[in-house]
Order: sequence, then C-alpha cells, then structure tokens
Amino acid sequence: MRPGVLGPFAYEREVHTSMLWFSEGFTSYYAWVILARAGLASEAEAMEALGEQIKRLQESPGRKLMTVEQASWEAWLRPDDGGNSYVDYYNKGMLIALALDLELRRISGGQRSLDTVMRELYGRWKNTGAGISPTELEATFVAAGEAAGGEISELFRKYVHGFDEIEFGKHLRLSGYKMDMVQETGGDLELVFAEQSDKGALIELVRQGGAGDKAGLANGDVLLAIDGLKIGGAAEAKRQIKAMAGNSRHTLTIQRGARMIERTAVPATGGPITYKIALDPGATYEQMVLRQAWLGYTAPAPASGNSTLRDAALKLFNQDPTIGAEPEDGSVVVVPAGGKKKAKKPAAKKPKAPAK
Repeated sequence: MRPGVLGPFAYEREVHTSMLWFSEGFTSYYAWVILARAGLASEAEAMEALGEQIKRLQESPGRKLMTVEQASWEAWLRPDDGGNSYVDYYNKGMLIALALDLELRRISGGQRSLDTVMRELYGRWKNTGAGISPTELEATFVAAGEAAGGEISELFRKYVHGFDEIEFGKHLRLSGYKMDMVQETGGDLELVFAEQSDKGALIELVRQGGAGDKAGLANGDVLLAIDGLKIGGAAEAKRQIKAMAGNSRHTLTIQRGARMIERTAVPATGGPITYKIALDPGATYEQMVLRQAWLGYTAPAPASGNSTLRDAALKLFNQDPTIGAEPEDGSVVVVPAGGKKKAKKPAAKKPKAPAK
C-alpha cells in the first residue's frame, strides 16, 4: 500500500507526494495500537504514550501554518530550523488515524473501522499492484462511512486539508476515555528539549514569542549551564527551569555550532501542559464495547456504588461467550483455564422402562 508516485521509486531525483501523513503517520498509529492489542503495553502505558503524542502536536506552532499534506509534499525542502513552521506528518498523521478509526467505529456501530479500510487497500494492491492517489485514499474512507460518509469527508477537510484543531476529547469519549489538561507550575522558558540526544540538553524547539525566543535561543542550541552550573541533560534542564521564579533573571550558557555563547533569560510563570487520558468511571456499556474492540482492553472491576444493571453489563467483558454453548450434536463446550476447547460427550440416555 503506497502512494502511486512511490513505486517504482526513482532514487536519482526528489519524489514528492502529499500522502506521507498516511504512509508514515498510520504506520506510527498501528505501532501504538499493536502494542496495546498484543498486551505488550498496559492501558496506563498506552494512554501515557498517546498523551505525549498529543502534547507534541499541541506544542508545535507549525500545526497552524502548514497542513499535513503540505508538510508531506515539502519533506525534501524542510530547513534545519523548520520546527516553528512545519508540522510533523508522522505525529499528526498518527493522531488523524486515531480520529478516523474511532469515528468509523461510531458511525458503523462497530462494523467498520480503520482496519476495514486497510484491508480494502491491501486487497486492491494485491489484485492490481498499483499505488493510490490522494483522491482514491479519501474516497475509500468515505465509502467505509457508507450513509455517514459525509462526516468522514468533513474530517478530511478539517484535519488533512485544513488547520482545524483535532478534537481529542470528543473522539476519545467515544471509547469511554476522558482527557484532562494539567498545567505544571513553576518557571517556563517555553522550550522543547529532545528526549534522546548525545549532545546533552539539546533544544529541539523554541516557541515563537516565548521566553526562550526573547532570550535569543534557537532550535538546535545545546544548553550547557544555568547561572554557571553545568547541565547534564534534558531532564536536569527541565528540573532547573521549573524551579525558577517567574520574572527572575538567569544566565544561560549554550553551544551553537562551534561557538559558546551566553544569553540572559527571564522565565514566564506557569509551565507546559500535560495531557492526561484515563478511563471515564461513568463510561457507558456501548463505549466500553467500542474500547475493547479498538484496543483489546477488558472492562475493569466495577467500582462500588454502581447500579445492578451496570455491574451485570460490565461482567460480560470477562465472560467467555462459548462457555455453556450447546453444539448441534448435543455436546457441551468446555474451556479449561488457559486451554483449548474440548467437547464433552453427552451422557448416554437410560433405556425407558417397559410400559406396564
């Protein structure tokens, strides 16, 4: 499954496509989904990872300046300091996939999903070997929406072709999750540090108009020291910045290329926003069904005080529907714990006593 222009690939020249948000973003989405469905990531771990992806997008100024289609097309042209003007099509593409998946499940009553669309695209490639165009891709999603295809088309208009903010709370609520935005307290230089770097506290992004930008910091700078005290890495830099008082003055020593320079920074009050995603204790049975079909997580033990009807409904998630089923031959299906289904033969019928 690939954009039509990417096969056979021409390695001797630039090859532009507006579909990298799909090719790369959806790959990132399934990498996240598969860990959950395979039981390799707990629900808390999966939601924490999703919250980090949402935070990464919402901290990107480029999401308001460039669509994911434009970012895909200009992948060959991105400058080194593109963090403030480009949107990451891996990151936003993954979150668009999440929205489309949940909405397809909603409008189809759980009968269709992103999995359905991927199977359709794979079957098409298997039969023809041809790539797809952006128009064909959108049409496949709209067709999966059937009578509600217009709603899917509207999501493409807002999230793929346009600059609308992704309504994470609305989409996640369909599967029984709630999202809270929690702002940290303390000093804030409005910087984003690279999580993994062999260069120490590498500044990945300086938010335009923020405290770091006003101090003259730039994307790619390495923060070496604060007020003469050496910084070991990103985690330590975050802790020291958070401990700063609002409107205080601090000397930052940074490395920019081969140069060592100093800048004076005045931190803002407040701090970055963390996106906390958790299961809503008031989730409906329908939302729990969608959640289990989506990520494979069964319902948690019901909290005390729930209604009898809710308790009974939630028990269905941990019940094997094959237990007690009676096959046509009259045998009873027995499923031992951790074992395979075995058929228990019906007891032999006793002969009837002769009629007197």
